[in-house]
Amino acid sequence: MKASFFLLLIFFCYRYVASAKFDSRHKVPYSCILKSLSQILQQILSESEEEIHAFYNHLKSHLGSQFCKIELLADLVPELKPLLDPVDSEESEESEEPIDIIHLDNVETRVRFHNLFIEVFRALSQWRMITLFLDDIHLADEPSVELIETMIGSRLKILLFLAYRDEEITTALEKLLCNDTAVFHFYKVDLLDLESLVNYIGDALHRPLDISRDSILPLAEIIYRKTRGNAFYTAQLLTTLEKKRLIFFNWEENEWDYNLADIQQLVLTNDGADRESELDINFLVSRLRELPLDGQRLLKWASFVGDTFSWNTVKYLMVHSDPDSEFSDAGTVCSDMTDTADTVRHPLLSFSSSSSNRTTRSHGTSSYRGSSSSTRDPIN
Repeated sequence: MKASFFLLLIFFCYRYVASAKFDSRHKVPYSCILKSLSQILQQILSESEEEIHAFYNHLKSHLGSQFCKIELLADLVPELKPLLDPVDSEESEESEEPIDIIHLDNVETRVRFHNLFIEVFRALSQWRMITLFLDDIHLADEPSVELIETMIGSRLKILLFLAYRDEEITTALEKLLCNDTAVFHFYKVDLLDLESLVNYIGDALHRPLDISRDSILPLAEIIYRKTRGNAFYTAQLLTTLEKKRLIFFNWEENEWDYNLADIQQLVLTNDGADRESELDINFLVSRLRELPLDGQRLLKWASFVGDTFSWNTVKYLMVHSDPDSEFSDAGTVCSDMTDTADTVRHPLLSFSSSSSNRTTRSHGTSSYRGSSSSTRDPIN
């Protein structure tokens, strides 16, 4: 939710925007940083041929003698390859062996990679304004944290948003956050209070508060009681109510309206409202159970992979699972799961009920951090 908010906020202000989320299940060195670079290059490749060619000349001019090494990075970021002339590719292939994996125990290789990456990003930042949003950085691998620190120390002209949970800060991350090279701004992202929730729902229903506040308040109180101000759950619950036609457009009144009695019965029945120690997410589980069985099966296996997954990976797990396992779907793989490398992000994959505080920080020519004492998001 917060990532979408910040991306929406800066999308119209800055030219190239990229976001990535660190995952404790996939601590592949540099993976999120490389993903961010890929997203930026994809945006460049969507420009006109003249613009792409102009950027190619800019990149080649900026890198100078280092341009012959660009193929080393292109093996990790495929989007770089379309920017290379065939002659450039041939020259780089003759000069050095490509790096398929960054050997972290080899200091020379690591430093060489860092220097090349920084210069490519410097060229990008001089070409257009760059904004990065890195979520859950408290889960980042140490090489990625080290590279981010190098980016900050190199005084790249980028706007960098870092989101993390206060109580899960690692030693490497703490060192990064104490960096005095750049200007930092800190923001604490808290749960929504009732008044903020009223404003949120008023905007969602397109109803001005100066006229409709009293009519919105009962719905806001029910949603606040259910979600406790968690913005993600609030959005999910409003979406669920709209899909169930409990929030609907009243054509006679020409405005969005809702059925308060039915919402109260649906949301607060067996609510367990007296349980103050945990956030109730039964309505999210119910949404999953409304999916077709094949969809539930797919998401079950995808949850083992992460919030971003490929069809091929999930299909392989389903086909090659142990037939005796309770998770086995070897005989029920859908025939329409085509062999494609496309990836899918789904927010309703895994759940946990632990609580934590969230902090976000941004760096750039001006920088930002935000912290939230919110209940841990069991979806993300």
